[in-house]
Amino acid sequence: DEFETPNLENLSHNIIISWRADGDYFAVGFLGQWGRMFKVYNKEGSLQFTSEKCAGLDYPLAWRPSGRWIAIPQVFPNKYTIALFEKNGLRHRELVLPFKETSEIVKSLSWSLDSDILMIETVRLADNASSLYLYTINNYHWYMKQCLKYKSLIKAYEWDTQISQSKTLHVILDDGTYIIIFIRWDQSINHSIGYTNDDEAIAAVIDGTNILLTNFRGVVIPPPMSGFTLSCENPINFIGFLNETEQDNYNTFFAIDNDNICSVFKCTFTEGNVRHINTVDAVGKFKFEIIDTNIPMYLNHFTWIKDDNIIFTSCYANNTTIYLCNLKIADSKLNVIDKVETSGCIANLSNNNENTFFAHFENGASRKIKIENDKLLMEDEAIFDNSVLCEETDLIKGSNLISFAKNKQILHYNNIKIATDATSYYVTAKFLAFTTLTHLKFIELHSNNIPKIFYERRIERGSKLVLIVSNDSKTVLQLPRGILEVIHPRLLSLDIIGDYLTLRKYSKAFDMFRKQRINLNLLIDHNPESFLNDLQYFIDDIDNTHWLNLLLSDLQNEDVTQTMYADIYEQVQHKYPENYAIDNKINYVCDKVIELLKDNNKFIEPLITCYWKKCNFEKALELIWNLRKSETQNNHTGSESALKYLLYLVDVNELYNVALGMYDIGLVLLVAII
Repeated sequence: DEFETPNLENLSHNIIISWRADGDYFAVGFLGQWGRMFKVYNKEGSLQFTSEKCAGLDYPLAWRPSGRWIAIPQVFPNKYTIALFEKNGLRHRELVLPFKETSEIVKSLSWSLDSDILMIETVRLADNASSLYLYTINNYHWYMKQCLKYKSLIKAYEWDTQISQSKTLHVILDDGTYIIIFIRWDQSINHSIGYTNDDEAIAAVIDGTNILLTNFRGVVIPPPMSGFTLSCENPINFIGFLNETEQDNYNTFFAIDNDNICSVFKCTFTEGNVRHINTVDAVGKFKFEIIDTNIPMYLNHFTWIKDDNIIFTSCYANNTTIYLCNLKIADSKLNVIDKVETSGCIANLSNNNENTFFAHFENGASRKIKIENDKLLMEDEAIFDNSVLCEETDLIKGSNLISFAKNKQILHYNNIKIATDATSYYVTAKFLAFTTLTHLKFIELHSNNIPKIFYERRIERGSKLVLIVSNDSKTVLQLPRGILEVIHPRLLSLDIIGDYLTLRKYSKAFDMFRKQRINLNLLIDHNPESFLNDLQYFIDDIDNTHWLNLLLSDLQNEDVTQTMYADIYEQVQHKYPENYAIDNKINYVCDKVIELLKDNNKFIEPLITCYWKKCNFEKALELIWNLRKSETQNNHTGSESALKYLLYLVDVNELYNVALGMYDIGLVLLVAII
């Protein structure tokens, strides 16, 4: 883009200095001969670099603490941007702002101390009030995560200098009084939380006025792309999904914008094996008018606990109020039907689908709250006390609490510390999965024993859990560089296969065995008595000779639940049929299959496979020769195909010698010709 040299009288003559976090360099922004520019000096004051010539640069300047970029507002004729310069003064990339400089101007820029958040302070010219825009970057895309609109100007702000509070902002407002506001941000993943196949495993990402939606049950699309983009009128500050539903509304979510308007949306999907989001329909819109305040996001921790009930909190002067609203009686305003007050600030809320939820306080304590007849009843005593702030919590049935102190990497199961190096976690219907720096680990839920890790696998260094698709083994990880990776942990695959086998869904189980490359002996060893009694039903259900051949070919005189998959079947007690022995499994299974299929020419190949596994090549040749003799003179395709299959299994020279030993010249000629 080309620009005319600006009128220097209209530009700020102020000088601004910004240090890199390590103190080795600092940048000085000033008015030069062709407009605003900056120079970089080392700590001794020696000039190192001068910025390239760029028209339209503005006064604010902020050096990212990690040292990678220097951020400066830049005005173009068609857009308002934050330009990002490298240390050498070259312009690297830009972030396009959602407003024009004629309506809103950038007053200052600031990075969080961990370099994760770029905060942009602006002044709205229409009402002379301040706004704060918070951006994060992932996979080379800048996401606007929140927009905080104030009714007056900001007097001052400062990021907290404590390492554990690196995303905590202190704000002082100037509207006739001074109000000190402490705002703490934590990164979390918004996703649907159903435990049935109706849950499409939707993940929602906030990007300004857009909500980026992907249903991971059907598709896996890496950011910044998505399966569906929902455009809203105002910037979105919060998204939440329905926790419990009696109407299969797991794919319903709500979004709250910077004007405290709550919009409810429901997703519909295309038909077919691979489902995509087809439409996202607005099914309700409500206005939060609980209290008139100059504090953006004064209401927070929104949790949609049932189809009709939503709860949220507000905190002021270290006292918290918890509100209960009923969506059925709401019209254009969201009305409060009950509230309860307590001392201390709440860090988050979690519920267990039983008209009960827990409030988790910043000191690590948790208190139980029941909903009875549209009333909130809070217990006086703390149920759990981990003595550490837990940014993420989950309450599972049976009142078991999972809490995660993200900054300290401590993961608790109730009051038991199960990991001190956790980086993320996810709860399924049966398992707690969590990551460390290099491993993905699983703990069984609903166990009466002390929680322990009973399955783990290596993952790429720094990967974190996004979600695990319910009733599926699909596990989505996000790698440090931002892209997504899908894996299928053996534990989840075997758990689903076990459910299929118990329900006698053999065709689905076998298909999963093939896709996940799981040893087919597990079909039998999972429950030998049940499977062998169901052998005819199994053959009819899969109705595929090739699949049956695969199973018979893989047979081993070994119980894989005691060897290959021993860690997963550690506590399982098997029942065996009469006269069954592990060291004779091949012969036992093959004899059962031969007994069932001996008069059915459709299964000639599985019968040949059985004789091959039993090393009874004479019987296999006899079977083929009898088929040959029963065929018409001009049609020998069945016997020839069967013999070719046997030759695939057995060396032709060995088979020829066996045929000679059977003293049938016709059979010998057949083997020789084929």
